[in-house]
Formats: sequence, C-alpha cells, structure tokens
Amino acid sequence: MLETTGAPARQWKDRIAALSGTEPGFANFLGRAIGSADEQDLLLYPPQTLEAVLRKTFSHIGERTPGQPDIRLWTSSEPGLDGLTIIDIYSADTPFIVDSALAAIRAAGGAIRFMTHPVIALDTATTPWRVLEAPTDTSRNESVLQVHIDTPADPKTVETIRLELTQTMAQVRA
Repeated sequence: MLETTGAPARQWKDRIAALSGTEPGFANFLGRAIGSADEQDLLLYPPQTLEAVLRKTFSHIGERTPGQPDIRLWTSSEPGLDGLTIIDIYSADTPFIVDSALAAIRAAGGAIRFMTHPVIALDTATTPWRVLEAPTDTSRNESVLQVHIDTPADPKTVETIRLELTQTMAQVRA
C-alpha cells in the first residue's frame, strides 16, 4: 500500500481510499505504484493524468506468459504526456530488474523522466487474475516496472530500446 508520507504522496491517500471500496485491486496497485515512485517525480503530472496512465498499465496485469517478461512501449493521449514514451515491463519479481532495465534504457539512448516499480501479489487461482493485498499460497509476486522516457527522435531508437530490454530481462531471469 501507500507508505510514503511526503506531501505529493499524501494527496493520493483519499483517492486510493475511495477506490478501495469499488476497485480494491486497482487501489492496491495504485497505492504501491505511488509508494514506489520518487516523491519529486510525482510532481511531474497532475494526479488524474498519472492515474489514467497507471490504470492502462493495470489493465494488462496477468496477461504475460509465465516465465517470460511482457515489455510494452506506448504513448498516451493524456494531457501533459506529449513527447513521452511509456515503457511497461511485466515480469516475475526477481533481483536486479530495476537497475538492469534502467541501464538498458539508457544504453539504448533513452532519457528517463519518471519511474515506478510496484510489486504486487497476483492471485493465479482465479480467472481473471486478481491483485491481492498480500501474497497467498496461490499467488505469485509480479513486478510491474513503468518508465517514462522522452520519445526518441529516431523511431529506430524505440526498437533498440525494446530489443535491449528483451535481452536484459532474459539475462536477469537467468
């Protein structure tokens, strides 16, 4: 849940509490995403913009094939996100994911603007899968790394980033 106590994170507490009654899985994910982001990064976007982006990311949780990462690069039409590419990496929660992914993005030419890394318990015994408050015997820990980068001027750079991340995530898993 949301454990950060600074001013940017406090503004999220009421929103997350409101969502927990109607959308407990998304509220849990949102709380973890906000809690894992740098407080200064939270000031980059209006809360409704960041919530919309995280909601899209949340909508794909549980779609990846176990044993393989799911890497998605996309752009958002939300106000204030012009010129940014969003990278979502869904994977098993293993050591070195964040450092390795950020290094791969930078090595391929990406300029990082924002990052969040919630790790969630995903109930694999239900269909559709549910995000749980805490791990259970039938859940798995799922890493959801979201990185915002300046959209590269050369479209080939986006493909280079995708390939670099695919190779890096395979190495992290091994």
